Amino acid sequence: MFDHVWAEEPLSFIIAPQDNIPSPDVLQNAELYFVWGYLMNPRFIKKLLGHAIPFAPAMLKGYRREAFLNDGKRDFNLIPTEKGVVLGVVLISPSEEDIAKLDTFEQVPKVMVKRRVEVMTGDLVREANTYMRV
Repeated sequence: MFDHVWAEEPLSFIIAPQDNIPSPDVLQNAELYFVWGYLMNPRFIKKLLGHAIPFAPAMLKGYRREAFLNDGKRDFNLIPTEKGVVLGVVLISPSEEDIAKLDTFEQVPKVMVKRRVEVMTGDLVREANTYMRV
């Protein structure tokens, strides 16, 4: 189902569908979406989007996860904090249709909004979109 490519410059792996292995330099210039929680699970993403998408391990510094209730169900948000770290993945080059499905899952703009954050994948620090509570 998945294969990987070693991106030597940022010292990171890119995990991707076997039929969609990107170039190792894709992390340096592709659109990235930092996700965590359920959206880190490649099987969940495949079910949500209807296909698999390349991703790489990533870290968001300066935030922590915090639980909140959403329609009576436990959900999570990112909260700024000086020493916090959230582990996740960056989805690499999602299509407009993929982004629309992610937005629907995250209930944008009712529950969540998109924010630009700096994430680290390997040694590379890049801007990425992520979702945070309104």
